[in-house]
Amino acid sequence: MSPHRDLTITEEELLHRLAWSVRFRWYASIATNVALLVAWYRFGVRFPLPQTALVALAVPFYNAIFALIVANLSAREAITALRIKIVANAQVACDIVAVATLVHFTGGIENPFMVFMLFPIVYSLPLLRRKTVLYHTTLAAFLVNAVYWGECFEMLPHVHLPTVVSPVLYMSRLYVFQTSFMMTVTLYLLLFVGGSVASTLRRRERELQATYNELRDLHEARAFYVRKVSHELRAPLGAIRSLLQVMLQGLMGPLSTQQEETLARVDRRAEGLLDLVTDLLTFAHLEVLRRPQQRSPVAMHDLVASVARLFAPQAEERGVSFQISTVPATVDGNREDLQQLVTNLVSNALRYTPRGGHVWVTGVIHGDRLALSVRDTGIGIPKDKLPNVFDEFFRASNARQLVPEGSGMGMAISRRIAEMHGGQIAVVSEEGKGASFTVELPLARSSDGTAIL
Repeated sequence: MSPHRDLTITEEELLHRLAWSVRFRWYASIATNVALLVAWYRFGVRFPLPQTALVALAVPFYNAIFALIVANLSAREAITALRIKIVANAQVACDIVAVATLVHFTGGIENPFMVFMLFPIVYSLPLLRRKTVLYHTTLAAFLVNAVYWGECFEMLPHVHLPTVVSPVLYMSRLYVFQTSFMMTVTLYLLLFVGGSVASTLRRRERELQATYNELRDLHEARAFYVRKVSHELRAPLGAIRSLLQVMLQGLMGPLSTQQEETLARVDRRAEGLLDLVTDLLTFAHLEVLRRPQQRSPVAMHDLVASVARLFAPQAEERGVSFQISTVPATVDGNREDLQQLVTNLVSNALRYTPRGGHVWVTGVIHGDRLALSVRDTGIGIPKDKLPNVFDEFFRASNARQLVPEGSGMGMAISRRIAEMHGGQIAVVSEEGKGASFTVELPLARSSDGTAIL
């Protein structure tokens, strides 16, 4: 199996149900042990203590094993529908045997908690095929009848629950027949009704997965088309700019003032178009990626410092105070992508901050995440436009007035990079009072699970 494989919708749902069954079993185990203690000490019910305790302790023991198996599969990203079903089959079988054994040692047919035999069938229906659940249902029905009839014919020792029922009730063949028949019929009716519902749900899941796959293919086709077109446009645009530069430098003959101004405007337009094509190519490439390529530990303090050195001359030229203050922190990701993320944020802050303003870059650790903020005292963003800041091609009206050039792709690219690294980006701004963009990224972890700073 390839690493970093995305789970299908069906696999995600199966994994969620499997995790739910593990959690439920913890609660059921605690409740069972409490009930046994109350029955023993409060009501004086006496049952074979070693055997009962062994079964009661076996449930959390095998549940811990299943929990470790699921955690190990998730850690190795080895989750598949088949492996989930194998674990689920083992869980259901263990639960059925545990319930039957525990009921036998705590009253047999006198114990009304034999109805708990229905629970493994209930939670197995969404996990397993109906044919597979049929096998588990048959096992449950067999064990119910084995306990009831085995005690009735004295093939199994019977434990009487005093003050609850008649001590000879388990020997009444008519009562045993009625009870075992009703339990058996209930088990198979549950299989029939629940299986029909589960089959419908699985069919809907398959349809949803097919729709998702179709949308993903369309999305990837669109991204490929954008990449193809962008790539094909870059070369001629670059050639046009080169020819314009040659003409502007007078290498093809002298130019009049009007010609020089006109060619300069054309060059600026070509430069803006080339920047747009580059941003489109970058965004289309990022859209098809689920996770960063070529991941490695990235020291964010050093990365921010390198970006700050790159923009320091521009800040000084524009008369903008530029300060950074970041703590040591390491993020597991692609250095080039993360550098572009920081570059986009710093570039935007400087671009939209007038002379005499301030730009701060700060980095602090919140729990297991690095919070990197870029704050400025620039023109800010209108309140009604804040939800659109990270949309493709979006530029607020005040931004377009101050800086006409721009693709409007920078923040969309930044959000995509943050999401690819398991993080998120948010903005707080007030028009005329600046903006603050904050990116939260999970810290890299060592082999023992501690965060790397």
